[in-house]
Amino acid sequence: MLALLCAAALSPATAATAAKLHAGAPFLPTRQHLLAQGWQPLEVHRHDDDEFMGTEKALRQQAIAEVESCAMDRAICIFNYRKGRQCLRLFTEGEQVSKMKIHRWARECVQLH
Repeated sequence: MLALLCAAALSPATAATAAKLHAGAPFLPTRQHLLAQGWQPLEVHRHDDDEFMGTEKALRQQAIAEVESCAMDRAICIFNYRKGRQCLRLFTEGEQVSKMKIHRWARECVQLH
């Protein structure tokens, strides 16, 4: 019921996006849907000189630059998107990019440095 109320309060484009966001959904197809809906990847490490390792490195090698970070102690990664004035942060589970699943999401903007 709460999900229906939230979806009704969203704009049509956002409601279409919300319909695809659910826990357990595969990350890569969900990402493709977001991009098709006009969400833009937000690269938070554009000006960093950090060398990426592990899952972050694998994601960046696949041109998934919107990864903010991946935890070292738990297979959780954070991704950032923007569509107009809206922001979306996706949290995924899984260490292999092809097997990552949506864990949760938030309608919040990351603070850029």
